[in-house]
Amino acid sequence: MNTPSRDFDARHFVALRIELPPGWAEVLEPTPDDTEWFSWTRPADGVQLLGRGAAWVVEEHGPTRFQACAARARGVFEDLLVIGDPGPSAAGPLLLGGFGFRDQPEPSSHWSEYPPARLILPEFLVAQLEGRAYLTVIQPRTEDATLPEALDRLRAEFSVPPMASPKSPRPADPAAHEILTEHGHTHFCKRVANALQQIAGGELEKVVVARSLRIRSARDFAPVPLLDRLSRTHPTCTTFAVARRGSVFLGASPERLVDVRGNRVQTSALAGSARRGSDPTEDERIGRALCESKKDQTEHAVVVRVLREALTPFCSTLEVPEAPRLLRFEGIQHLETPLVGTLKNGTSVLELAGRLHPAPSVGGAPRAAALEWLEHEEELERGWYAGAVGWVDASGCGEFCVALRSGLVTGGEARLFAGAGVVEGSDPDAELRETDLKMRALLTPMLEA
Repeated sequence: MNTPSRDFDARHFVALRIELPPGWAEVLEPTPDDTEWFSWTRPADGVQLLGRGAAWVVEEHGPTRFQACAARARGVFEDLLVIGDPGPSAAGPLLLGGFGFRDQPEPSSHWSEYPPARLILPEFLVAQLEGRAYLTVIQPRTEDATLPEALDRLRAEFSVPPMASPKSPRPADPAAHEILTEHGHTHFCKRVANALQQIAGGELEKVVVARSLRIRSARDFAPVPLLDRLSRTHPTCTTFAVARRGSVFLGASPERLVDVRGNRVQTSALAGSARRGSDPTEDERIGRALCESKKDQTEHAVVVRVLREALTPFCSTLEVPEAPRLLRFEGIQHLETPLVGTLKNGTSVLELAGRLHPAPSVGGAPRAAALEWLEHEEELERGWYAGAVGWVDASGCGEFCVALRSGLVTGGEARLFAGAGVVEGSDPDAELRETDLKMRALLTPMLEA
């Protein structure tokens, strides 16, 4: 699908929504001809969103980009006519997209398709929720009398059971891969040591230092099969992809930035990491050591405090457990504290995302000091890594994850990113090993491609 004009008068458009018969949702995946698509999957919750094409686009930058997107989103949904089968608001129409780590455009060419804020209203949206599938199609609005006929034509088009999509055969021989460490391990450890000096001097309490890897493949990476491998390997994570003009930003994030359903808001503090054990006994021992680690408990407590302070003004109640729990994934385990609140009013998920971003798990504390330090010392263009990716519906509800365990894929080249939280007591070599552990979530499936 080709991307049309960048903006439109929503009053001239209509959203046709039907419930899909069994089988259709599985075959409507992106094709090589799609210049713009979005995918969001959490297998453990039975949630999958796929958007193709862009009927409407908003791009913003600057410190008010989240609020600006929230205001424009309200205008689109208020004026967009929705007809067809009933269903949850998350079935569509939806705005899909994300936000970069920083609020100003990145200068490098490899992030040129990913501005500081970009949301799309897809021309074609498939939403799988609670065991049912829905299709929403955006098209120019004609006379109201013709809309029932347009809806009938859409139903007729998808009434015949689909034929299975032909799968491209995989090459018989695995592709050769070259892995390049950008800036090098010594450079990263020096940055951590520098951060520890700032922490000892009282300028910082915590800062997250990131690094990147480059992978070159003898053939182009195939994003759709890669996403499938990621979702099967990490079923409790959010597997996402934002594709534009040949580039795909994708990942399998373990961390929710914010989730709003009605007046209920959820977020989670995720900080403190350790590897998984080779057997249940070792796994339990490593998990127990993580829970007892003074360094990891300190790092985690900073994140919980900052999230609590950010949400409290918006909530009439806010539940925060006294102690973190272990959250285990393939190859890694974390300390996690879920925060659940009741919103005072109809605050949009976009506005709350702006309040919470950047999460202290990817930036640091105090926020302004940590961001200033990263700007001058990290020497890494994060782009959308550690930003926010997600969706919002017509009621302002939706969900955004922190764009972690992620990479940017363009043809046969990929850049992978990972970071580690530095607090008093951190060790540079241990933080380097932590980033290696996090990169494996994406690196291993990519090398299997």
